[in-house]
Parts: sequence; C-alpha cells; structure tokens
Amino acid sequence: MSVSEEQETNGDVVLTRDDLAMVRTKMAMDRTLLSCVRTALACCASGVGLLKFWDWAYVELFAWPLVAVGVGFLLYGIATFVRANKTYKLLRSPELVEVETLSRRGGR
Repeated sequence: MSVSEEQETNGDVVLTRDDLAMVRTKMAMDRTLLSCVRTALACCASGVGLLKFWDWAYVELFAWPLVAVGVGFLLYGIATFVRANKTYKLLRSPELVEVETLSRRGGR
C-alpha cells in the first residue's frame, strides 16, 4: 500500500500539487483585484484632490479624466475578477475532480 492510500484510509487530507496550484491561483486573483481597487482609489482621490484644493483655470481638464480613469480601473478589475472566478470554479467542478482522481488511480 502506498503512502497516499494509507493516508486516505486513515481519513487524512492529502493535498496534491494541483490543489496547491489552485490555491495560489485564487490568491493571485484576489491580489489582482485589490491592486486594481488600490489604483482606482488613488486615481479618483487625485482627481478629487485637484478639484478641491486648486483653483486653476484648467484644473478640470486634468481632474475629471483622472476620476474617469479611476472608475475605469475599478470596472476593469471587477470584470477581470469575475471572469477569472468563473473559470476557476469551472476548473474546480466536482465532476472534473472526480475524473482526474480516477485517471490518477488507473481507472479504478
């Protein structure tokens, strides 16, 4: 009996490289979303700061585009996260995991 079969009979949880790779992928998706939110917040805050504290004639030419870019970053980050999360859930579907497990065990 191999080590993995012994662990499965004892009820231990066995994490494979694929499982750990999926965890890393999920964490990378979260980091990407947070970086887009951070960039969006910085752009919006810069635009609002320009509007609030400077009274130049052409400040609105720079401030409103910064706010628009910030909103664009936020929408891009959310859309990317939702698309990647759908793909992640599809890859982790129980049917796929069951077929993958059977193929590793030799079809038993």
